[in-house]
Amino acid sequence: MSSKPDHPELLRLARQFNWILPSLDDCPPTESAYSDEHARERAELDRFSWWYQTRNCIIRKALRPIPRNHALWDIGCGTGVVAESLIDDGREVIGLEPSAVGAVIASSYGLTVLPTTLESLHLPNESIQTIMLFDVLEHIADRQDFLREIQRVLTPGGYLLISVPAMNWLWSSFDIDERHHLRYTKKKLSSELSSNGFRVTKTGYYFFLTVIPLFMLRALPFRFGLRSQLTDRSAVGASGGVLGRILTRIETLIALQVPLGSSLFAIAQRE
Repeated sequence: MSSKPDHPELLRLARQFNWILPSLDDCPPTESAYSDEHARERAELDRFSWWYQTRNCIIRKALRPIPRNHALWDIGCGTGVVAESLIDDGREVIGLEPSAVGAVIASSYGLTVLPTTLESLHLPNESIQTIMLFDVLEHIADRQDFLREIQRVLTPGGYLLISVPAMNWLWSSFDIDERHHLRYTKKKLSSELSSNGFRVTKTGYYFFLTVIPLFMLRALPFRFGLRSQLTDRSAVGASGGVLGRILTRIETLIALQVPLGSSLFAIAQRE
């Protein structure tokens, strides 16, 4: 079982709000952005990937203003790459993952993951302190309803941390294959959050060093009707070695301070 009813955060909700974890067997089936085969293939690959390891460093840095006693809800946690990193950093994390295979893989690493969606849990109003959406929002067609549900369950002043792909001119066959609905700009993301009851406290681009390579190897060939040779697997599978560690240090240092990047990060609070 990938869920743990004795997790401190679930016990807090039961004690404070008389909330009962629904039977996950009764939850309606949900569609994940990725197939079961994709989840299995990427489980180990992601954990040694330069891209994921660098993003984890940036996420940990961005989380510094969030009180350490806040339980972090990682929505769409996949196979638990972020949750595992944050737990190693001393954070308390509970994941939600609609892919049953993804949730089972995450739980095999000792993580607490509920194989369901946020909506299916019927959480109490104003009960959650911090929610994280890392490369999730761009996959959701009805983002307004989704953000309103997050706004409902967050405590007043509760935090929402988001990462999304950025720069419309980087759109390519990769985005189509990944089932993205859009790539964001600061203005677009801030507008979406503000119109759904959030006060945006910080936005910033990251992965500055990847912009030119991604434009040349993905976006430009796509504009000419060509298939990029830079596949998702080859890009994510690169560990980088010594050079990768140097680039990770640079990206972490300049993250959220650069004028553009292939990804965008935002921190918002419930009004």
